[in-house]
Amino acid sequence: MVRAALFLDVQLDIEILGIGRSGLDRKDSCTLEAVGKHLTYFVILDGGFVFLRAQVLDSCRPPEELFSTGDTKEGWQLICKLIRALERNDVRSLQRPIEAGSGPSGFVIDY
Repeated sequence: MVRAALFLDVQLDIEILGIGRSGLDRKDSCTLEAVGKHLTYFVILDGGFVFLRAQVLDSCRPPEELFSTGDTKEGWQLICKLIRALERNDVRSLQRPIEAGSGPSGFVIDY
């Protein structure tokens, strides 16, 4: 998670708000909160899985889950690539379908 935070901060200029967990969360869970150009990202590590949730900046709606994957090197790389695609393509809304990029490096979220 710390490597992902460094990548987001250094490579994508995304501000990291914090890494930690609530006192009520399980001991093996952790959340990375970061702010991009138009979205706030929540990367949640919980029970061997990584979840990416996001919400539009200044929105009162709860974060929406965009993607989940296993807690593996490849899973973390995929989460970082998805955030990079969302930022580079100036995604401003979480209305489905969300399209970020094209070709083999693009993502479409349609659920």
